[in-house]
Amino acid sequence: MNSLPSGQYADYIIIGVITAVAGALLKPITDKVQTVRGRLAALTSLFVLAVASYFGVRKLLPAEQTGLSNNTTVSEETHSPTPIPSPPVSSAITPRPTPKDSFEETFVRENVAPPAKGSRKTGQWAVAIAEPGQEHYPRVTTAVSSAIVNSGHSTVAIFRASANRGAAFDALFAADPALSRRLGEYCDEILVGKVTSSSTNENSSVPGLLNVTLTFDGKIISTSTGEVKNQFQASAVGAGVNAEEARINAEERLVSDLATQLRGAVR
Repeated sequence: MNSLPSGQYADYIIIGVITAVAGALLKPITDKVQTVRGRLAALTSLFVLAVASYFGVRKLLPAEQTGLSNNTTVSEETHSPTPIPSPPVSSAITPRPTPKDSFEETFVRENVAPPAKGSRKTGQWAVAIAEPGQEHYPRVTTAVSSAIVNSGHSTVAIFRASANRGAAFDALFAADPALSRRLGEYCDEILVGKVTSSSTNENSSVPGLLNVTLTFDGKIISTSTGEVKNQFQASAVGAGVNAEEARINAEERLVSDLATQLRGAVR
């Protein structure tokens, strides 16, 4: 009987219980029946009553089982774990990295002071002159600008002080074609030069005097082509009782020599 389904096993128990109860109730009646036929009829009635009672009980079971099933479902829903929501998918668009400025654009941003709009004219020249160390030679710069103006051109001050020293000046003096053409927005020609000074030494001809040699290396660059149109050099020696006097005299001689060379170079 252990191999029977749980439902059938319960059915047999129910029928047995009903039969036992019905037999107990009908026993006084069957005891009074003396004939075999009478006893058979009584037993048949007992069996029919048991079967009828069984089906009456079975009719009530589906409703009870349904209620249990509903209770089980509610219990499962009540105790089911709360689902963990998935992390939201970000809809933000990753910005593209800003392209790095070219060397030319960086140079212009850091070393050029753009003139006022509408001031650009044809034939404008820009001048950048580097001086050695802490020494200054303002007469050299004035001589260069004067030579440009005397040749029928104009000058425009587009370079900041930072363009006259360090890496910025080295880039200008190297006459990089791309940088030179980029500066064509502000001028047509660039005169770039540097002054170098020799160490102070004694004058071999006059005892007690000191000599200083100043040298100017210059280039004229076209911003339309990026090419060097002219390259020149001027040099002068100055003498003095001290180093400062020797430098001043050397600058004066250099300016004179430089003016002569610029008359042929600036056209």
